[in-house]
Amino acid sequence: MRKEGFMESNYRSVDVIGATAAFFVGAAAGAVAGMLLAPASGRESREALRDWLKDKREESREAVISRKERVEAAIAAGREAYERKRSEG
Repeated sequence: MRKEGFMESNYRSVDVIGATAAFFVGAAAGAVAGMLLAPASGRESREALRDWLKDKREESREAVISRKERVEAAIAAGREAYERKRSEG
């Protein structure tokens, strides 16, 4: 069984991030299209769209912060492991 290298796992995480971003962009485009084509008045549609976008912006901001914290923790753990191995041998 072949061990996964650093670069391979790094590319896989980039693929997941790209797929997640594409999903959210598609969801946003679908929501915008749905809002614009809905039978509600223009003003109601714009207000609903504004509220929805505000919520999604906040959710996205929180997701980015969470991922950033996880990446920073992983980098710190990697550095600690590297220094530990380096001092052992």
